[in-house]
Amino acid sequence: MITQGGLPVVRIKLVNGCHILSVLPICGTVSSISFVDKSIVSTLQLQSRKASLSVAGIHGSQYFKTEIVPIALSAQEKSQSMATVQLYVHEKMNSVDQIIDLQGLKDRYPHLRNFRNQSFNLNEVQVILGQDFYDIHHPIEFKKSDDKTAPWALKSKIGRALSGPLPAKQAATLTTTATSVSEEKLASQLNNWWDIESYASNCDFTGHTKDEQRAIITLEKITRFTGERYEVGLPWREEEVKLPNNFYSAMGQLKSLERCLQKDDTLRKYYQETIDTDVKADCVRKVQQVELSETRDWLQWYLPHHPVINPRKPAKFKRVCNAAAEYQAVVLNDKILSRPDLLQSLIAINFCFQEQQLALSAYIEAIIFQVVVPSDDNRCLRFL
Repeated sequence: MITQGGLPVVRIKLVNGCHILSVLPICGTVSSISFVDKSIVSTLQLQSRKASLSVAGIHGSQYFKTEIVPIALSAQEKSQSMATVQLYVHEKMNSVDQIIDLQGLKDRYPHLRNFRNQSFNLNEVQVILGQDFYDIHHPIEFKKSDDKTAPWALKSKIGRALSGPLPAKQAATLTTTATSVSEEKLASQLNNWWDIESYASNCDFTGHTKDEQRAIITLEKITRFTGERYEVGLPWREEEVKLPNNFYSAMGQLKSLERCLQKDDTLRKYYQETIDTDVKADCVRKVQQVELSETRDWLQWYLPHHPVINPRKPAKFKRVCNAAAEYQAVVLNDKILSRPDLLQSLIAINFCFQEQQLALSAYIEAIIFQVVVPSDDNRCLRFL
């Protein structure tokens, strides 16, 4: 069995107790996860649990809420279940209304004689088996014709399927027997298919999670341009933030760091230079004793810091401030809203490299801090 795009389709059985349903899944590696049509959930009376899903395509990532259901799967000819798979629920799968005439293909190509004479319509597809269950549907045998326009015969654990090109005559027959399948419609469907990494999903996306939406709204409120730099506050989770004073904990970690640096003069020298460089660039400033006394009882937090060395580049290292350090069961990161992923999708970036004849890339030598934190919040970014 075959689609015009060459993706294998093979009939299987889904089982839930005494409920058995014969379905057509698309099998392939174009999807990293597996889906099932929502109608099957009610038909088989499946128990589901809520889940959030990120779908990545060439235009970035999208998040939407869905469900996951466990389903026992078996080959069409076998009564015993092969495996229990976890499938994401799809609201409605929109497949092409296209009939596949297996008998016509078998009459033309002898290497397809082991296939049953079961023609089918692609609009019957209700399951997508992706890479997460590749062990079930990956080809273990294949046969091909000397005719390069002929489809390949594949055999997997769940049955036989066709993959590859359709002959021109068969493709023409498919076009005339399908109901209102125009080139424009097929192009639109193909575009939507690849636009979400071949998941064939048309779900209504909610965009970001509630916390991420809240973080975006908060950042818009607390961000302003000072005339030289942007000033951005910390997006706190709570209106009234409470933090214990972790000065003595940070001091203990600093003494431990000093003992480590005393064993390596070169590392100690470079480590001091990183701080001096940030001070010179006005990225950090020294807090005077008067300010420390005045803000002793105010909201504040001290960030432990340490060097991170790349074994491949021992001459280079980073000074990292640890906002995940815990003190009295409190972690600074937990008090701040997580930022949404605003970076461009890596898939989209890779596609851009194929748009023109020449591509340029650059290496980031260093990051220069250009954002100012207001005084009410920078007390929570102190370090010793």
